[in-house]
Amino acid sequence: MSKTVTGIGYLLMILGLLVAVGGAYAASVYAILGGAGLAIIGYLLINIGFIIMGRKYHKGAWTATGVIGIIVFLLLVAALAVIAGAVASALSNMEMGEGMGGLESVMAGAAGMIGIAGILSFVWIIMEIIVLWSAAGYFGSGVLKGAAILKIIVLILSLVAVPVLAVSTGLSFMSGSPEATMALGATAIAVVGLDILLLIVSLILAGIGFLTAKEPTTYTAPAYTAQVAPPPPPA
Repeated sequence: MSKTVTGIGYLLMILGLLVAVGGAYAASVYAILGGAGLAIIGYLLINIGFIIMGRKYHKGAWTATGVIGIIVFLLLVAALAVIAGAVASALSNMEMGEGMGGLESVMAGAAGMIGIAGILSFVWIIMEIIVLWSAAGYFGSGVLKGAAILKIIVLILSLVAVPVLAVSTGLSFMSGSPEATMALGATAIAVVGLDILLLIVSLILAGIGFLTAKEPTTYTAPAYTAQVAPPPPPA
């Protein structure tokens, strides 16, 4: 059951992201909101599944990953609630001719929560890769191992290749070399597109991997009974 929850969560997450992107392309607010809602539900199911699996299979790292994921979600929700409340209060005060005192401190607190969520999100990404790799070995799933490998490639591209290309493109533009700028820009776009494609495939593989994962088989040693030698015949 826990593997099913996690697998469905991954598939819902990628479905939601694709619907949201399609909605943005079609300028449909309902599609964007619906896709975002599906992605959030999927994300929560993934982390709930990690917690349940961690407790079931006695994997502390899996449980910790799910807990961190839930904390990230709660921090972001709290930050958005604080921002919305602060903005509404400020607008109300302005209508009444009062100042916007205290708004800066409230926004600073919300920014702090968002910053903590960002740090924990990076930790979650690393731990998710560890969970996928560990689950691949535990369940003997090549599909989950493929998802983990793709996630590692996506992380490397996101942290190294994309920033380097972006900085190189900017420097080339500032130096006044249009040909080099266009070439680097095209390369950067291609790398970003590859990064996104690999992320999509990794999420799909993770969902399929958990849905098809088999319970680990345990080896039971055969029971041996001691053989007692018969007593010697009477002399």
